Amino acid sequence: MKRLFISLALIIAVIVSCSEEEKKFEITSSEAFAYSLEDGWELNSTLNVTGFQQNEEDGEYTAKLSYSLHLVTPESDTIYEADYGYVDKHEKEEIMDIQIDSQIGIDSSYSIGSYEVIFEITDDYSMKTISAVNKFELTTD
Repeated sequence: MKRLFISLALIIAVIVSCSEEEKKFEITSSEAFAYSLEDGWELNSTLNVTGFQQNEEDGEYTAKLSYSLHLVTPESDTIYEADYGYVDKHEKEEIMDIQIDSQIGIDSSYSIGSYEVIFEITDDYSMKTISAVNKFELTTD
């Protein structure tokens, strides 16, 4: 009878642990736009990230993300790491999402036309990487 109880408890534990759905590491919203300044433009890019790994210790949750932003010009040249950074977030409750914002000054030496922003995000705990691509225009207005 004791073995039956132990076996049943193990089966239930396996079923419960398998039923927890793993959160998908993903970008939930992403955008990029540039607005004209006196001597060039300012690129603003933002996105939200969910499903990253968190560590919990002494009632505090921690998430760590690294990011880099690459810029692709109308001539198909890539400017690697036009912006980059690190997010180290600590909260008393589980962290649902993290917003990452980037602002880059673009001087008047850049050509008018269609650009792409490639945002690469790495979860520093799981070492998983995701990316998002957004287009924006540099115009003379």
